[in-house]
Amino acid sequence: MGSKGVAKLREIVTTLNAKGKGIPESISQLEPFPARTFSELQSGFFARRFTVFKFSTYYDSELFALTANHGMKLKYWFGTLLTIVGPVAAFVACFFVSWWLLLAVPVAFFMGLRMTRNAYQIAIFAAAFEAEISFCLLYFYRQVGVNDMTTGRGYYWNAETNSSAIT
Repeated sequence: MGSKGVAKLREIVTTLNAKGKGIPESISQLEPFPARTFSELQSGFFARRFTVFKFSTYYDSELFALTANHGMKLKYWFGTLLTIVGPVAAFVACFFVSWWLLLAVPVAFFMGLRMTRNAYQIAIFAAAFEAEISFCLLYFYRQVGVNDMTTGRGYYWNAETNSSAIT
């Protein structure tokens, strides 16, 4: 994402907060939360005190476009292309080459799905640890959550109360 991407995220968060969205800009604004600072969260992650997990099954294309680097966007695009075009190409080829190519239909489809899912998750997790503002944005949009391994509690953003919550 780089420093330009972080500056762009900070600008977007400031704009959304001016419109009343209420996105936290630092971890100290998250209450309850197991870490007080972003560096404490990072060191706790590397010490295996905290784990960061993908909270939502929802894939947000706008967040992906903001947080992914060029390589992840290409991987996502190629996976989408493989998911759509791969099964069609295998089905057409089975008429001209061999009926055994019908086995390639589900293989191409699921390989494409796996590529897109992996690209999305790598981009989200990389952005979550690149800057505090990106972590807070992803936490607010329920893309990531945090487990405290010492207490066994999970932390996520509760959209109903517009605050951090514990499971």
